[in-house]
Amino acid sequence: MLVHGRRPLSRSRVGGTLDGVITESEADPSSLARFLTSAESEENKVRAAIGWHDELAEVDAETLERLFQPVPPLQPDRRWNALLAGLVENVCWIRKLRCPSWVHDERCFLDNFWWPYDTPSVRPSAIRDSPTALNRRGVMLSKLDLERV
Repeated sequence: MLVHGRRPLSRSRVGGTLDGVITESEADPSSLARFLTSAESEENKVRAAIGWHDELAEVDAETLERLFQPVPPLQPDRRWNALLAGLVENVCWIRKLRCPSWVHDERCFLDNFWWPYDTPSVRPSAIRDSPTALNRRGVMLSKLDLERV
């Protein structure tokens, strides 16, 4: 499996990145952080973050551990820091990887709950099913939300 530059890291599932494969640069949390800074629509930001999380299942463990170590640019809006850190920690937990220390930065935690998909019908399942890595940061996304892009 190739892992450098713009070469594919793996075969991608249907509904993945635009070109059908995730590259090392796309798997880097810094790339997602930069997108979260520049995108105007909150819905697009959330969908991109969830899609990114989903695509990481196709990246080998060694590459993920290396890509996760540098601190990505943190955002002025803590919601996006919390979401990014929670997704990284969740991937590390699922894949049994070493979790980077930056995910424990206080800027990656919220003082109040945030429901990225804030409809009354979503709240109960998000409270019940939110992965611990997101829930402890105040980001309320259900496991079902993480599977849907």
